[in-house]
Amino acid sequence: MLQYLCFLLKSTNEHGVHSPFVFDYLTKCLYAKPKKSSNKLENLILKSVDYFSFQQVTVKGNLKLEDTIATLLPKTSSQLLRQDLFLFTNDAFENATDSLLQPHLHNESMLIFDGIRTSRESFLNWQRFKAHPQLTVTIDFYRFGIAFLRREQQKEHFILRC
Repeated sequence: MLQYLCFLLKSTNEHGVHSPFVFDYLTKCLYAKPKKSSNKLENLILKSVDYFSFQQVTVKGNLKLEDTIATLLPKTSSQLLRQDLFLFTNDAFENATDSLLQPHLHNESMLIFDGIRTSRESFLNWQRFKAHPQLTVTIDFYRFGIAFLRREQQKEHFILRC
């Protein structure tokens, strides 16, 4: 409870964001579009897939998605060199850094980490991961985190309410 109160004190909404990319993502995608699922993570995934027109989604770890969202996500093909969206659970954080070295990630690739505060270890893994030099934009939504590889943008971290 105390950890969540600290998060609320540090977090902001679109009015505290000075990055045009993140501002547009929040206002035109997360805050503007109607809910597609009652689960916050599933809602974020579905809205992001639509907003960025992602074609390839890769799930790393044991992510339990409802059947409705699983059927709505684009299918992953290992034959393609371009991967748009990676979903990691806290049990797959160790492989996340290795994934950054793969050639299939591109400038608009998005990485979503579920359960960044489920344990002290998972939060420390998230802290180490967001410090990776290849990641330029990271967003902390308390329960989950998002990272982008946007090479044209300076490194920034946001703590936002979703």
